[in-house]
Amino acid sequence: MAFDVSCLYSVLKNISGATRNFSYLPPHGRKLEAAETLSVFGDVQSAISRGDRALDDRFFSSLENDLSNQNIEVVSTPAVILYDGDTQQSKMLHIDSGVLAVVDPCWESSISE
Repeated sequence: MAFDVSCLYSVLKNISGATRNFSYLPPHGRKLEAAETLSVFGDVQSAISRGDRALDDRFFSSLENDLSNQNIEVVSTPAVILYDGDTQQSKMLHIDSGVLAVVDPCWESSISE
């Protein structure tokens, strides 16, 4: 059985209706078909950052433009992981039918199955 770490990834989707190049997507820009998704480790900002202030500003602006022009959407980002010192357990925030709740982290679920 595969170890589940899916909750540590961001998922982006091309919603433009056409194949598009997204120069800011890692590792060196990506061409996504219409409705194609891409999973990147971590949060979106960290994933598209190259560590160069000028380049990062251009990439962040490009992402913002694509979001506002409905070319791409952020489907999901890594879940917030909270630690309870009393129980000494980590939990993740989760929405189920519009209700905010906490669940075991994805990797904990894959260990117990």
